[in-house]
Amino acid sequence: MSFNQFQDATTIATMIQSGEMSAEEAVTLALETIDQWNDATNAVVYVRREAALEEARSLADFTKPFAGVPILLKDMGQAMAGLPSTQASRLFKDHIATQTNYFVQSLLDAGFIVVGMTNAPEFGFKNQTDSKLYGDAHLPLDTTRTTGGSSGGSAAALLSGMVPIVAASDGGGSIRIPSSYNGLIGLKPTRARTAQGPGNYRGWAGASISFALTRTMRDTERLLLAIQTEQDASPYHVSKLTPTAIQTAKQKVQDLRIAYTPRHPFNDPVSPSVIESLNHTVQFLKQEGFNVTEVVPTIDYDQVYQSYVLMNAFETAASLEAFGESRKKALTKDEVEPFTWALYQFGLKLPGYRYPQSFHQWDAASEAMGQFHQSYDLLLEPTTTTVAPVIMDIRESTSLKERMTNAEKLSINELHTLIMDMFRIGQINTPFNWLYNLTGQPSISLPLGRGEEDLPLGLQFTAKKACEDQLLAIGYYLEEQGQFYQPKPEEK
Repeated sequence: MSFNQFQDATTIATMIQSGEMSAEEAVTLALETIDQWNDATNAVVYVRREAALEEARSLADFTKPFAGVPILLKDMGQAMAGLPSTQASRLFKDHIATQTNYFVQSLLDAGFIVVGMTNAPEFGFKNQTDSKLYGDAHLPLDTTRTTGGSSGGSAAALLSGMVPIVAASDGGGSIRIPSSYNGLIGLKPTRARTAQGPGNYRGWAGASISFALTRTMRDTERLLLAIQTEQDASPYHVSKLTPTAIQTAKQKVQDLRIAYTPRHPFNDPVSPSVIESLNHTVQFLKQEGFNVTEVVPTIDYDQVYQSYVLMNAFETAASLEAFGESRKKALTKDEVEPFTWALYQFGLKLPGYRYPQSFHQWDAASEAMGQFHQSYDLLLEPTTTTVAPVIMDIRESTSLKERMTNAEKLSINELHTLIMDMFRIGQINTPFNWLYNLTGQPSISLPLGRGEEDLPLGLQFTAKKACEDQLLAIGYYLEEQGQFYQPKPEEK
């Protein structure tokens, strides 16, 4: 057995509350499934075995919405006191968290029992999970393929049934990309919807946010209502959603004005199976009476993407310089991966005035999307351009690795060329996601497509800020109408 034999985390919570399943039985099932599937997927990098079992045995409060339900955290900014917190980097391979951060505390307050940590790429930079510390995470449906990134370990864990719901985070598509590849539901909430801190309330300058990967819309809604927050210390604010607002959105779902576009933001190819899946959903919505129009938002994608890359470089340089100063020893290239080293060198050489300039681009994009949503409630796009790629097909070339490794020798112009070459795989395969991290809008990938070898594909809906109720409404509608395609690995 695995959790794939059950509908979702809500089912498990209900069974625990009714006494049909004990919390200890749920945690034991999670641990047994991790043992069964982890050699094939490399999804989990740390198992919290005895402590989780003890918490399950001693559980006395069954009033919390997910009381006794096992969950995995992502080893990337989701710190729990006493557990490893490595950021998937050899630089922090021995680091143990001394404090539980507010997001993880919100999961504990909702009743979850943490059973371990999931795999990620170093510092979450990539749309594939391939850190040198932990190795590749593999798609459970075909282990020659990537499970995506940076929440790739989380997606593989959920799809293989290790847990019924899994924590994840998204700084440029890192929830939605693995959601697409694994046939899962991946909501990136509105900026500030879930907890940040303590100490740092601007993950990736506000681009990054934690939430989860789920298998059903009711889990998505229930979790969002359970852990949403309003933090006085945060520089950002969004009012809480209410169950009433969500119910109203469901009732009025067919009033939503939906724009769609198959266009690749950087004019690269989109696979025929993705276009076919998008067209199928568009035609289905039209037949159901929805107002659906093909429209491309007025965004200078190239210029805004440059600002996203600059943010990555500046944030990398700032954090690694701070680490070097704290230990009174400069960072060396053999302590981090070549991708990180090159970003670090670029950030060091960039003039400081470029950082606030990049935020002007974010604001311009946010304004443009605000104007777009005056005419259209939702924007429908692909989530990725293909099904999950074969891992060997997206490896960095030897020449690119050599350039990254020797990045400190390059001029700023040469570094800029190098960095864009490094991000090129992401530009080609996952170009639809990052924009909404900059604008702060909520965006959800739904398992609506089927591609080569019957592998799943996601399609992405994006709403204006604070309108997750509309995303939940369209997700529920498509789920209830049987439009989701969610194969399980034991069925392949």
